[in-house]
Amino acid sequence: MDTIKKKTAMVGVVTLIVGLALGLGIGVWAVRNTQAARPSLTAEIGKQEPTLSKSEEWDPFRQMERMQEEIDRAIRNATEQFQLGPNAAMFRPDLGYSSSFDLRDQKDHFELRAYLPDAKADVNVKIDNDRTLHVSVSQRKQETKSTSGGNASFTELGQYEQVVTLPEPVKSSEMKVERKGHEVVITIPKAQAS
Repeated sequence: MDTIKKKTAMVGVVTLIVGLALGLGIGVWAVRNTQAARPSLTAEIGKQEPTLSKSEEWDPFRQMERMQEEIDRAIRNATEQFQLGPNAAMFRPDLGYSSSFDLRDQKDHFELRAYLPDAKADVNVKIDNDRTLHVSVSQRKQETKSTSGGNASFTELGQYEQVVTLPEPVKSSEMKVERKGHEVVITIPKAQAS
């Protein structure tokens, strides 16, 4: 989901830049054409204005090509800076941590299934007031990469908490937490089985 947001933001920025450049080009072209179409005071008095030679003539299409080249160069430079900058890790597509939760009412108990992308993540589950379920997940990844200047070590720390308010009170003392690889299954009996 974050990758889609980043790509959408990049497309938006590029569209904005191209739109501004196109608007600027059209605006300049319109102003020049308006000025060329208006008779000048000097022409009315009988003085002749200097004319532009073919090489000095303004070409809106050539101007647009130049602007497009400048935009491409700016985007290329910005992209290279993101790849080489010290904060480049924040633009990595795999950065971040998320999981999916599925809460089901099983008549006499609630069952919460949580899928965790990192099977090594630590999971802590607690219930407050027999009604509010807190699932805390923390993970730590260490990675070492070889670069031309030596080795670089990266440590990613991720922690978040999902809070679920259960539809009815439960027996928190009888809660069971079972870990199956990437999945955590939490079973909590209802206080009053229906």
